[in-house]
Amino acid sequence: MSNGTKGKERFYWTREVANMIGIKEGTVRKYARLLEENGYQFHRNEHDQREFLEHDVTIMEQIKVISKEQGMTLENAIKAVIGKNQDQDQDQDQDQVQDQNQSQNLQPSSSPVKENPVPKIYEELSQHKEHHERMFELIQVLYNDNQNLKKELAQALNKHHQTIAKQLEACEERIMGSLTKWQESNLEAAASLAQKQNKRFFKKILGN
Repeated sequence: MSNGTKGKERFYWTREVANMIGIKEGTVRKYARLLEENGYQFHRNEHDQREFLEHDVTIMEQIKVISKEQGMTLENAIKAVIGKNQDQDQDQDQDQVQDQNQSQNLQPSSSPVKENPVPKIYEELSQHKEHHERMFELIQVLYNDNQNLKKELAQALNKHHQTIAKQLEACEERIMGSLTKWQESNLEAAASLAQKQNKRFFKKILGN
């Protein structure tokens, strides 16, 4: 299950801790971040990645249980667990230092065993994957907003075109009505003038 050791104590990756406790990897990272904000320290490797010890796993198990109690927030659960385990942590740190010193004194001088790089690479890939998933979700939201904006603009333009078409049609009707009246008025005036001219013509003929 573990992918490495630190002194005599094994350490675990985020994925392993999530499986051990029965929570999501994102929840493990959230617990770790809140613990660090409250002064708790995790061991980190040369890539600045957290390496969880057995004690860290126990702390997170306690947080999971206490946070489910009625009226208990996650922040208060973390503070309660830290306060409860503060003295125990100090004793364990001293024991670890003594064990490490004894191990170094008893260990024969030989080349150190290199750690398997595959788990670290997998952890880095998992973090990159999580980052890209968040970016994809953001892009999807922006894309959907853009599609909605295009749809709204198309509807607004269509409505505007319909309004302009109605206004042009009404204007054309007014022009045609005015033109018809003008033509009728001119015809009446022309007919009246012609009638007057005819009367004058006949008067001249009859007068002669």
